[in-house]
Amino acid sequence: MSFYNTLYRILFLELVLIMDFKNPILLAVIAVAAFLLLLGLAWATIRFMKWDTKHTIISGNRIKFNANAFQLLGNCFKWTFLTIITVGIYALWLPIKVRKWKVKHMELQPVYGYDYGQVHFYNY
Repeated sequence: MSFYNTLYRILFLELVLIMDFKNPILLAVIAVAAFLLLLGLAWATIRFMKWDTKHTIISGNRIKFNANAFQLLGNCFKWTFLTIITVGIYALWLPIKVRKWKVKHMELQPVYGYDYGQVHFYNY
């Protein structure tokens, strides 16, 4: 079982069995905690993508990732809604949509002092 499945079980499934649905304050606290958890996960994903692209140079151009966590979170809600409405059929296109979203938010920046892919062999 993966870390995310375990986290999901602990936070949602077992909590639903224990909690009292008649208390609106408890429901509000759980909803805010779930939203903040999802926002934190989106933020961590964006930070990893920014770090990964910052350290990538392709043909003398550094890649810059210019998205934020709210954009990813909004798209995740949209994609989840569409998957539920289409009874899971939309999930077949999710990997393509995620890749398109990633590429849409990448831009190339020139790196000065780079030799543009030329290979030099030095004899020592």
